[in-house]
Amino acid sequence: MTFLQKLRFDYWDSDRMIASAIKSWRPDDCSNEWDYELSLYNFLHERFSEIQVTKQFANGRVRADLVVEDRILIELKNHLDETAKFHRLIGQLESYRSWDGYVFVVLCGRTDRNLFKELKRHMKRLNGEFGIKERNRLFEK
Repeated sequence: MTFLQKLRFDYWDSDRMIASAIKSWRPDDCSNEWDYELSLYNFLHERFSEIQVTKQFANGRVRADLVVEDRILIELKNHLDETAKFHRLIGQLESYRSWDGYVFVVLCGRTDRNLFKELKRHMKRLNGEFGIKERNRLFEK
């Protein structure tokens, strides 16, 4: 990471930099959520060597798979294909309302299209109708 990239991350554009990295991430040989989490964790460390990435972050009621520099919380879900998994994720998103930073949800594996559409609607509600900068973002891998 160059000096200018670090400045960009620290003072201006951390959410877009991490979002772009997640979009370019290509997980290989992952069979469960833990594999995806480790793959993304390693990828972010390689891409942003000077930025702190924490696995299995916990702070009060907030528990997340990854946190980047105490700014971006990342929740990974493998195979969002059952209503029970969807409701658990919605509960997690509700608990993340107390988080001051960004919340990124990364869906891996099979995703039921109806659950995906409902999750997008829910995240739009969390962002607010006129949110200029999306605090909550959804990625599909």
